[in-house]
Amino acid sequence: MNLKNPGKNKQSSQKIKSSKDSVNLESLQKQAEKILLKIKKEREELRQDFGKIETFLDNLNEAVVIFDKNRNMVYANSLAARMYGYKSKKEFMSDKITRIRSTDLETGKVIPYSKWPSALILKGKVFNSMEIQIENKLDKRKWIESYSGKLIKNKNGEKFIIATVRDVTFKKRAEEIKSLVSSIVDSSNDAIIGETLNGKITSWNKGAEKLFGYKAKEIIGKNHNIIIPSQYRESKKEIMEYLAEKGKTHERLRLTKKGRIFTVSVTVSPIIIRGKIVGISKIIRDISEQKQAEAALLQSQQRLKKTQEMANLGSWDLNLINNKLTWSDEVYRIFGLKPQEFGATYEAFLNAVHPEDRKAVDRAYFGSLRQGKDSYEIEHRIVRLDGEIRTVHERCEHIRDESGKIVRSIGMVHDITDRKKIDHLKDEFISVASHELKTPVTSLKAFAEILAGRLSYLNDAQSLEYVERMKSQIEKIIELINDLMDVSRIESGQLKLSKEVFRLDEMITEAVNDIKTISVGTHQLKILENAPVSVRGDRFRLYQVIINFLVNATKYSPYGSAVLIKSKVRGKYVKISVRDRGLGISKKNHAKIFDKFFQVKNGGLGRNKGSGLGLYISSEIIKRHNSEIKVTSGEGKGSTFSFSLRIAKTN
Repeated sequence: MNLKNPGKNKQSSQKIKSSKDSVNLESLQKQAEKILLKIKKEREELRQDFGKIETFLDNLNEAVVIFDKNRNMVYANSLAARMYGYKSKKEFMSDKITRIRSTDLETGKVIPYSKWPSALILKGKVFNSMEIQIENKLDKRKWIESYSGKLIKNKNGEKFIIATVRDVTFKKRAEEIKSLVSSIVDSSNDAIIGETLNGKITSWNKGAEKLFGYKAKEIIGKNHNIIIPSQYRESKKEIMEYLAEKGKTHERLRLTKKGRIFTVSVTVSPIIIRGKIVGISKIIRDISEQKQAEAALLQSQQRLKKTQEMANLGSWDLNLINNKLTWSDEVYRIFGLKPQEFGATYEAFLNAVHPEDRKAVDRAYFGSLRQGKDSYEIEHRIVRLDGEIRTVHERCEHIRDESGKIVRSIGMVHDITDRKKIDHLKDEFISVASHELKTPVTSLKAFAEILAGRLSYLNDAQSLEYVERMKSQIEKIIELINDLMDVSRIESGQLKLSKEVFRLDEMITEAVNDIKTISVGTHQLKILENAPVSVRGDRFRLYQVIINFLVNATKYSPYGSAVLIKSKVRGKYVKISVRDRGLGISKKNHAKIFDKFFQVKNGGLGRNKGSGLGLYISSEIIKRHNSEIKVTSGEGKGSTFSFSLRIAKTN
């Protein structure tokens, strides 16, 4: 200290103090830097530790969520964000957990937040594991299980909840599928059985109980040989071979609890767990009734095949949707073809028809379709591959769908070649016989006329009566010969018809009067209506038809009954009909009465039957006038025969 200069001493003291302060500041700065470095290091270590924790939490198979008492998200791992439908943890943590709808799995009702596990924990209540259904942000339903939760406090006393949630959607869906499969299995009428590879039964549904008679509790754990007859039991090797044929059905015999052996179909499938076959699933169906039906059907088909073969009769089926034609074996035989030689289409069939008949067959079939007819029939020739020509008779019936559209045609083919040959020989015989008989019968008639004249001159009444009877029989023979000659002309295509215009009413009156002459007092022939019109045709042949109608009416109806004749104009046509009150004709014979030599079995009230040719000849005459004879009749109800002719234009 300088006593002489106190001011200088003060300055010196201040310099010393400033120097000390400078040293302390530097020391503090260094200490602060050390502290900051330490804090930074600790923060980095903490960040790294938190990163490790966060990575660990993000890799967990459970969702971890931390939120405060106000339901604000403090932390969530990645799985939690994805589970609740958020793209990132940040987006999820910015939302409130109550945005998520939760549903009670048992009742299906929405669970209020007050009953959520987190709310219960905040209230200090005991929390048990809970399964709930949620609708996440993406409106997707998920099943979750909240199985743990913990309430924690920080240094400031703030409460936080740590919740752990597991996504059990897959598990719940698996349970649903299992329940559904179980319901299906239990409701199946088929037996569905599970077995080990050694044949030990592990599952047994209600269908199996019903089919075999064993309850599940009786049979589970037992060997499957209990339901297999001893002589048909299978080795493990055979079972493994079945497994190799996945889904293939086998027919086997099985045994019920009561000892009944029956036929079943068995479908075997492997039960695979982690790529390894651990068991067998069998679906067993009782097909004993089906097998019986198949056997009966096979027997019926064999009988039908044999019958068709014996009758030269085959059947066919044409699907109009796909143009697929199916023939029976007999049709192939008739056409002289093998299945591989036939195209199975309508066009292929038409190619087998004789070229001259092809157009008529095609017209008959498609004409019936266009006109909406239910059926048609036709006779035509076919040409086999070897060139042989045969004649067949075909009949077809059409089948319609619900809307009435024709979708299928089924029919039969009858080989009538041999019958046609016999008919041809018969026709030749009839032609020759009728021509050969005509001359001597004509001579007999002439001699009978001469003899009758002489006996009348000699006044030999008894002998004259015999001759008159002989003349009557000769007339019948002449009538039969004329009919036979007409048949011969029809069959050979030589029935000539003249075309002339004549008054129909006059011809009808003439025919009625002629019949009245030969049936005086036996019947009441009445013309109810007789249209004064002219027609074009063969007057003699049409007269022959009217006479045939009238003769049949008097022959097959009681004496004294009425026979009613009518001709009535209908537009451009005139309809001619003859009605009697006779025995009538059953419906099944309506078509047959126009066949050659056919005679109704109920006869003619004990009177002489005809030759069975009259209606056949009449039908052919009317066909050649572009018309057809129609019959309306029933047993005991009389008969009406009719046909129509076009009215001719006259000056």
